[in-house]
Amino acid sequence: MPVKHLRSILIVILLFSRPWLSGAQESWDKVLDRYEDICGQCIQMRKLVTSGESVKASSVTRLIAELNSLRSQLQIASGSMTAAQRRRFQKIKDSYEPAGQAVTARTRIRAKVYQAPSAPLVTSEPAPAPRTVPEVPALAGISCTASLSEDVLFTPARRGQTKVPEAVVDYNRFAILAIADWGVRPAFGFLGLYRWSGKTGVYTSFRSNFIGSDASYSVSSSGAINGGGVFWGNSVERYSRWNVTAGLDVNVGKNGLWSIFGGAGYGAHHLTWQDDAGNWATVSDYSYEGPAAEAGVMLHYRSLCLMAGACWCGRLSFTTGLGLSF
Repeated sequence: MPVKHLRSILIVILLFSRPWLSGAQESWDKVLDRYEDICGQCIQMRKLVTSGESVKASSVTRLIAELNSLRSQLQIASGSMTAAQRRRFQKIKDSYEPAGQAVTARTRIRAKVYQAPSAPLVTSEPAPAPRTVPEVPALAGISCTASLSEDVLFTPARRGQTKVPEAVVDYNRFAILAIADWGVRPAFGFLGLYRWSGKTGVYTSFRSNFIGSDASYSVSSSGAINGGGVFWGNSVERYSRWNVTAGLDVNVGKNGLWSIFGGAGYGAHHLTWQDDAGNWATVSDYSYEGPAAEAGVMLHYRSLCLMAGACWCGRLSFTTGLGLSF
């Protein structure tokens, strides 16, 4: 319950009982309107405090801001209050002072109020002075401190039990990208990504041109059949490729926008020729089957993912991709 802050505000309001003896009539009417409103808010807070209810920290903060604004208004005021305005001020003061005393008696509030020796408090209203611009009423040389405590910022259930996180992290995110691999022959596939905390993730990718590579025997590019003989073909050929990789994706920026990825896997590419009898032969020195590796960079913007990289699977190829995260 922010009673100690309320006590500080009450003290400041009561100190406004110093005379407001200068200022144009219109300005003092506005000042008195605001003063009466602030007093009313404090009286309402007193009722909540004395009934055992809590007062929101935002309400205390707003009231302090209104006080500061009123101080600024007083600093630019000029002229003198009229007799009617002084009577109105005394009426507001008389209605408020009992409320301040009740809060003091019932809540055992401690407030630090410091007064400079050169600015003593004035308890009675002196005669009007020719001063055109007054100092802040009853606030000259006085500072009233009120800091928000843990009681204001946290409910009892959270206090001492829950630690405020240092930073807000992203939720776990999946992403799926359609990829195109540009090599000797283009290949197409997908890349699936799972990232946690927006910082690190794992991925797997697959690409292929979806062309078969079955063959009955193998030959060299010179036409010699492995095991003996000469290859006689009909000039029909096909090229197949595929590879699967998996690895890590790591954020390289503070905002999780960019990441780099890299991984390894397995793949193959095969060049096959068809002979006069319709059988297929693998061209051994233009084919490969074995380990594969890839690396690249990703851009994560909202739900959009872009990637660019390179893949090696017997030959070097370049990869691009576009997808969505969710």
